[in-house]
Amino acid sequence: MKRIIIFLGILFFASTVYAKGSIDISKSSINMDIGKTEEFVISANNAAGLVTIKSTDTSIIAVDQEKYFFDSMISGNDKLVVKITAKKAGTAKVNVVIEDVTTYDEEVLKGTKEVQITVNENNPVSPTDTPIEPEATTPEPEINPTIVPTDNPSNDETDSNSNKINSKSIIYIALIVVLLIVIGFILRSLLKKKNY
Repeated sequence: MKRIIIFLGILFFASTVYAKGSIDISKSSINMDIGKTEEFVISANNAAGLVTIKSTDTSIIAVDQEKYFFDSMISGNDKLVVKITAKKAGTAKVNVVIEDVTTYDEEVLKGTKEVQITVNENNPVSPTDTPIEPEATTPEPEINPTIVPTDNPSNDETDSNSNKINSKSIIYIALIVVLLIVIGFILRSLLKKKNY
């Protein structure tokens, strides 16, 4: 059992130490339209060093990164997403130049990896695709309603309302006076009858 564990340890150590190092790209060609942005990934496997990214024609395509230092032993530093922007129609290449890269078993890596880029003209709008504009119509005139304030009646209305109130109150007072006179007569006649 002890020998099996030692043997597996040696195999694991040998595989990590002598694993082949490389710099790889995710795409070898990209087809795109003017004004669009595409991406590809450069990844380092068991390697560390400097990589240069160049456009062979910057009037056709532009890249967002020019140099990057890889170290696949550091998490997050083993991959690079390169963004390409198409400027005008034509063909160009993005060259990934492996300048100063060594693997972890001290092998020196050199060379260039290419991504072929084709930028297409934007599709012109055909006559049938032209949107039909609606017929011009004359706008209807706006109607601004006149609002008559009801909270502030005119002086004539307030005068007539106050006259109505005054005449009603005079009638009520007169009725009360007449009623009191009638009651007085009735009480008087009752008192006279008692005295007789």
